[in-house]
Amino acid sequence: MGDPAWDLVALSLYDPDRLSILLDGYRALPAFVEHVGQVRLGYRLLRHLSAARWLHEHDLDPQLDILMALRLT
Repeated sequence: MGDPAWDLVALSLYDPDRLSILLDGYRALPAFVEHVGQVRLGYRLLRHLSAARWLHEHDLDPQLDILMALRLT
């Protein structure tokens, strides 16, 4: 349930170039490709910040997700 773009962004979180491969593989309609383009940055930022918080709360190093979130801004 929810926006399928979230899943595609999550699958390509650490390799953003993978997103276009996923969209091609699913033969996404142009309207959906446009939608993904509109929400991609926000979804990536939210996912990295959420991952960083989870890692920190579990005494793991969140540095990679923090750096990737900073690169998005």
